[in-house]
Amino acid sequence: MEALGADDAAEPRVVRETAAFLLDHQPVIDLPPLIDLDDVVAACDGYLEELRRRLAH
Repeated sequence: MEALGADDAAEPRVVRETAAFLLDHQPVIDLPPLIDLDDVVAACDGYLEELRRRLAH
């Protein structure tokens, strides 16, 4: 959240947009049961930039 410059009120939207981002890149069956944003940042190039773009709309 800090890296995005987002406050706590934006958290539900960050969660939704992160799930949407992951689903754009892999089948739902491959999603882990628990998603850590730091893990997504480390594993997915362009995630933060894409999330910032999605949150701006």
